Amino acid sequence: MSRPASPDPVVVELRARLASIDRALVLTLRSREQTQQELFAYKRSAAIAISDVEQERVVRRRAREWAEEYGADPDLTEAVIRAAIGAGKRRFRQRTAASPSSESPVVVFVPFPEPEVTTISRPAKLAPTMTPPPAP
Repeated sequence: MSRPASPDPVVVELRARLASIDRALVLTLRSREQTQQELFAYKRSAAIAISDVEQERVVRRRAREWAEEYGADPDLTEAVIRAAIGAGKRRFRQRTAASPSSESPVVVFVPFPEPEVTTISRPAKLAPTMTPPPAP
């Protein structure tokens, strides 16, 4: 019986980086959701409409502009923002329909260190890590 090949160290490192990014993305989305829920609760208490179509357009347009500025996919970015807005509205309506006083636990977004990775040589064909553009 043959032994499975040992995992490629480049694949292991890149998967670890992706896992770290995915975790940060989940925490960021959760933080956004909590802030959105606070906004909706305030709007309800102040008798302000929950939905604001024009503000949603502003948010989506701003997200697209940031995506273009940082070299991210604007369509994906807008789709994520659109989905987050819709999910937040649905969750608020479900929560308030079930129990007007229900509260979700507070999650604080705290950046965490990158996983420690052994330095390895990368094949030349891998793209370099993207860095944000310099400040104007």
